Amino acid sequence: MSAALHRHRHRIRDVVMRSFMTRARRAAACCLLLFVMGVAPTTIHADSVGAASNAQMPALVLSKLKERQDLPSAAMSVVDDRLRAVVSKLGDLGVTPRNARGLGLRNLSNPLVRIDDDGAIQVYVHVSQFGEFEATSLEDNGVTIEIVNETIGVVQGWVYYEQLEDIALLPFVTRIGRPGYGVNWGHNSTTEGDAIIRADELRDLAIDGSGVKVGVISDGVNSLATAQAAGELPNDITVFGSCDINANAPFSRTCDEGTAMLEIVHDIAPGAELGFGAVNTDLEF
Repeated sequence: MSAALHRHRHRIRDVVMRSFMTRARRAAACCLLLFVMGVAPTTIHADSVGAASNAQMPALVLSKLKERQDLPSAAMSVVDDRLRAVVSKLGDLGVTPRNARGLGLRNLSNPLVRIDDDGAIQVYVHVSQFGEFEATSLEDNGVTIEIVNETIGVVQGWVYYEQLEDIALLPFVTRIGRPGYGVNWGHNSTTEGDAIIRADELRDLAIDGSGVKVGVISDGVNSLATAQAAGELPNDITVFGSCDINANAPFSRTCDEGTAMLEIVHDIAPGAELGFGAVNTDLEF
């Protein structure tokens, strides 16, 4: 068995177990409520949702049970509208941990919401505080944490869509939103602006950007080595991060917008020191 398949099976098992434990906790809470209210468990039958058995229950117990039923929808109110729409769509499609891989869920992604092939959604979890307890609680509820910014109280990560409700119920979670993604506007690298901004005239005066550092932020520079070999870019460019075409599809079409941008900067200011940073979300930035 490959390591990837082994991890995938473990992930399915963990999600199924978390879903089972969540339902078990809810069932236990309802039983405890009935016990406290002095209602014998034997008075609750499989048809308790029917009018006859409802009439046998004290009104207060019915009220408490209804509050419990309404709790998930109330919890989801802290979840971004677009995320809730995605959760609803995945539910309508009947997505489960066992069938997700064969449904091509990544193709449901768009520039505003990203979904992976396992049915996980990339999210920002806004928290009132963050420490070891909060980190463990998020991970126990299925969050794969990528980045934490304690200053602004935001955790970036991936979570299986059915677990969003459980995360929303955590007492320190104030909101669950979407990351802000960078948008690529094109990949043409012709430096038509060189003459328009009269940079060529500055170079004639020996002003070529020497002594200046210029940083470019975009999706990726996957063809950087090719551009350097062709003499389009210098060899001493500092690069932070990377870009995976498959991981970012359909958002980053080539993972090379950064290469084109660097070439433009180098055409205008060939003496400038260049650097590049590959980022996907505003929190990464």
